Amino acid sequence: MERTFFISYRRSDADELNRVSVGGAPLGFWIAQQGGIYLFVILTAVYAALAERLDRQLGDEERQ
Repeated sequence: MERTFFISYRRSDADELNRVSVGGAPLGFWIAQQGGIYLFVILTAVYAALAERLDRQLGDEERQ
């Protein structure tokens, strides 16, 4: 029951956002698109940091 309320509540928020148009596309689309890009950049940075730490722990021999 709670999930249905949350989803329907969120859906109504998206409907309000989509009333505004930016560049011919709904505002909700633009927010989701930018969020996707930010998430990708954050995940890439976290992966690079973890890989760097693992390389240091295992003694990366390719470094100069």
